[in-house]
Amino acid sequence: MRKDNTIWYEGNRYSVPLGTYDGTAKEVGVQACETRLRIYDLDTREYLAEHERSFLKGQLIQNTNHRRDRTKGIRAYLESVTRQFSDTQLAAAYLEAICQRQLHRTK
Repeated sequence: MRKDNTIWYEGNRYSVPLGTYDGTAKEVGVQACETRLRIYDLDTREYLAEHERSFLKGQLIQNTNHRRDRTKGIRAYLESVTRQFSDTQLAAAYLEAICQRQLHRTK
């Protein structure tokens, strides 16, 4: 497990969820079949990630969900996005409208 929450496997880096790396020498297991790669914690046997397997070299295979701290929830994420705008009230209203229209996609 690397500090950037990736593992090295057959010349490629594969992501695991943000926060999986905890500063210790955590070891993970990999189950690879022809098209998929499954990553799990060796100690707890907890499933961590699954990716499409790449046979190219030097690739970063990343699940976009792994880049966001999911423990904070969508509300905290929306608040951090809102703060990026000069008119935070307008931004908050806009994002809320998107969430209401696209509720099934807001993750």
